[in-house]
Amino acid sequence: MEVKKPFDIINAINKGERVDNLKKYDKFLTTRFYSYFIDTIMYSAEAAQFTNLENSAHYEYFFNAVKPKKRFSKWFKSEKDENAKIVAEYYDCSYSSAMDILKILTEEQLSYINEWYKIKENKL
Repeated sequence: MEVKKPFDIINAINKGERVDNLKKYDKFLTTRFYSYFIDTIMYSAEAAQFTNLENSAHYEYFFNAVKPKKRFSKWFKSEKDENAKIVAEYYDCSYSSAMDILKILTEEQLSYINEWYKIKENKL
């Protein structure tokens, strides 16, 4: 099987097909993918403990442990707060720092920063 992306290897494991070329294999992605399913979560938890395994050993573990089955799951992504993005730009800081700043800003200060952002966007 020709491997173009790390998910090609995960799909091959799900189909029960062997992959010879493991150059694109990603241990983190594989472990995370199998953590989303009730029938493979324990395999994923076990694999997460052994970070020093080589890619080939990690692949063999999942290939032999996981029962071939069709699996699909959306990846969870955190939602970005629009106010935090604006505050980060206003104070020239990181997104996580902006989230902390948002906790102490008053409504009046936040509305001022939002007005500043609107004016800035109109000038561009």
